[in-house]
Amino acid sequence: MNKNKILTGLIIVLVVGGLTAIFWGGSPKVENGQSQPAPENNSGVIVTSEDGNIQANIEVATPKTFTLADVSTHNSASSCYTAVNGGVYDATGFISKHPGGEKNILKLCGKDGSAFFNKQHGGQAKAEAALASLKIGTLVP
Repeated sequence: MNKNKILTGLIIVLVVGGLTAIFWGGSPKVENGQSQPAPENNSGVIVTSEDGNIQANIEVATPKTFTLADVSTHNSASSCYTAVNGGVYDATGFISKHPGGEKNILKLCGKDGSAFFNKQHGGQAKAEAALASLKIGTLVP
């Protein structure tokens, strides 16, 4: 097995382990100089060689959360967020691309658009995939 395959496998294990540790409240750490917790200003895992040299710095994305008050501040064509079924979506770049016209997206900017989206597009795989591609976070109370 070549070194690239070993490194790739190690990185995958560390990412999965790091995510598990982050979600369960710990910090990722492997003994024997293989990895160490990331610096305080970085969420992720730093992979090091036996001599301590950094081999990779794998950042772990922290899910973003928004309140409806946060979403409401993005209520225009220049910054359009909407909440749908518990997710938060940045629809700004999609306004001009919406097949049903710009006005149908603009009226959802800064609001919970769940009822409207579900009525118009509920169960439509293409519309749900388009919406999923715009997801930027989760709605919290």
